[in-house]
Amino acid sequence: MPSTRIASTTPESLVSLGAAGQRSFELLRGVLLAEFGERHAGLLAEPVGSPDGEQTDWYSEGGEASLLIELPETEQAVARDELGRLMADIQNLAARIESRGDPNDRNLSQALRNLLEVPDEHCIYVQRKDGSEESSYQPVLVNWAHRRDTQAPVESVLKAMVPRRPPPGPPPAAPTPPVAAVIAPRTAFPWWLVWWLGWILLGFMIAYLLWLLILPCGVRTPFGGNLNFCPAAVFAEANGAAARRVQLESEIAEAELRIAILQGQCQAQAAVPEPPPPEPPPPVEEPADEIEERLEREDAQRGELSFSLAWNSLSDLDLYAKCPSGDEIYYSNKIEENWSCAGELDVDANLRQSSSTREPVENIWFTHAADGRYRITVKQHASRGVSTNRFTLRIQDGGRIETITGAVSGSNRVWTHVYQRTSD
Repeated sequence: MPSTRIASTTPESLVSLGAAGQRSFELLRGVLLAEFGERHAGLLAEPVGSPDGEQTDWYSEGGEASLLIELPETEQAVARDELGRLMADIQNLAARIESRGDPNDRNLSQALRNLLEVPDEHCIYVQRKDGSEESSYQPVLVNWAHRRDTQAPVESVLKAMVPRRPPPGPPPAAPTPPVAAVIAPRTAFPWWLVWWLGWILLGFMIAYLLWLLILPCGVRTPFGGNLNFCPAAVFAEANGAAARRVQLESEIAEAELRIAILQGQCQAQAAVPEPPPPEPPPPVEEPADEIEERLEREDAQRGELSFSLAWNSLSDLDLYAKCPSGDEIYYSNKIEENWSCAGELDVDANLRQSSSTREPVENIWFTHAADGRYRITVKQHASRGVSTNRFTLRIQDGGRIETITGAVSGSNRVWTHVYQRTSD
């Protein structure tokens, strides 16, 4: 089923929960899919960030979605019950994994709990599906594993919105009749003692804070010199070590989470061994006739000037074309209608991993192309297991066709070519 963009958000005023590895969409969806199935895995929308990091698009394979709070009250009630059922299953799974006592399992358990945190009720969407009354509503979360950036403690939005089901048990006992209480006479409380204790406690706190402030520099005796004699290099070294430690802890947590999930998948598949998948063919440059066949397959348009990009892998490569006027056409600005730069990106391949192909092609064509320098850029947005992606760029200017080969990799993600167009 093709994926549909259901929302776009920005990271302003949000705090990410857990390490980067604990927010991996592929890993968390794989766990939910293996443990429960599509209903639980469909709770997570897939994030696709822009190259500049200023926006995140959220995709789901279930089609169009509506905000939960915009549904009629009767439909909201059914969707909330389904959301509560899915949450309860995931929380129980997190508890079972944590009870194993292994550090890797604790990281996975925390990642499952974090995905049930969203900043507010505008992050809960619902997709209508065919089926029974309850299963016809599929809740979908965006901005999962995030909270609002606030110092005050905030109760989880999902826990507050999902109705709590009381545990089964005997009915409540009938209230007992009131019994007359014997009130003892009250004695005067020595408030003066509280006043003195408060001043003494305040004095101890101030002394302790002063001791913490001057302790790192090593206090000397009053007759031995200055109180502050720490060199500036000590503070710089401490800050650098702290930053490195945070980075290493994040990398370790991500590696441990991946190992834990891979171990769980290996154990689940140990009973039925499967043959290893065939290795993909090595990427090669595409000849011009092969590119033409791919363009025909995608119903690509041709114009006065066309730039077409082809490669052989599941990787996501992006094609950019910058006109002499300075306007640029790419995946976030697919259409330009200026007289000097009237063009369109009409084929954008391998944007979603679930619908990727090993014979992708991208195409930018111009209904009117001014003379001048066109800057063509190829960027590797996602490698998806391929160390180096070799590609072919096809330039069609009127009846003249030119092909250029190039490559991008993890260490060299951007390739650029300048094409000079003259109408003579």
